[in-house]
Amino acid sequence: MSTTKSQFEKIRSLVERRKLFESLMSSKAEMICKGDGDHLFTFTPRELVTDVMVQGALTAIDKVPQEDTDIIGNFTVGEDRYFLHGKMRFLSGEGLIHLDSDVFKLQRRATHRIQISPEFPLLVVLTKHKNSAVYAGAMVTDISAGGVRLHFYQGENPITSKPAPIQDPGFQTGDTFNCVIHPPSGKTIEVSGIVRHKLDTVVGGKMISQFGCEFQNLTTLLKNRLLVLTLDLQRKLFANASEK
Repeated sequence: MSTTKSQFEKIRSLVERRKLFESLMSSKAEMICKGDGDHLFTFTPRELVTDVMVQGALTAIDKVPQEDTDIIGNFTVGEDRYFLHGKMRFLSGEGLIHLDSDVFKLQRRATHRIQISPEFPLLVVLTKHKNSAVYAGAMVTDISAGGVRLHFYQGENPITSKPAPIQDPGFQTGDTFNCVIHPPSGKTIEVSGIVRHKLDTVVGGKMISQFGCEFQNLTTLLKNRLLVLTLDLQRKLFANASEK
């Protein structure tokens, strides 16, 4: 059993969850949501229709679901970021969320960045480095809709346990690259990026270089697909957190 501290704190008090939604209604803030599919939309809480139900307006980022669905949503109250996992009902063009939904507070930082756990590894394959074609794999440490922190291994692919070209192609700060992200859903995402910083750390007695990278030239479609990816990963992390 992993002893790694969860990056999420579950909000167990119904009163506290209600206060969070009251803050959203007061500020007219939006919650970014993903349903069962790959579509994103926003939910703007408007009123408490019962003691345990919140009703609000829906706006498509690319598409609004047309029927009841499980959702992952993220929102900010003050300097804190929260995530919700629950069922959304649809009524007369608006959405209804039950306050019994799981709500988690993201620990340590308020950015939309997800730390990758060993239980859900994420692979990136580099296809171009400094305008030269390459084929090298890297493991993701954390990822957001705007960037990624990755590291390289020698030998076996940690995901498939088979020999694979997972090696450092000579990354240095300022290097540009193209890569393909291989999420658990199987729907790969092609992006370009630049290395912003390098940090050498000792892991398991071995020196491993970690690279902080920023995605570049992101279209609205790519931004949405990366956001969907982070929300899918959060769904898996929530499942683990809910069991604790």
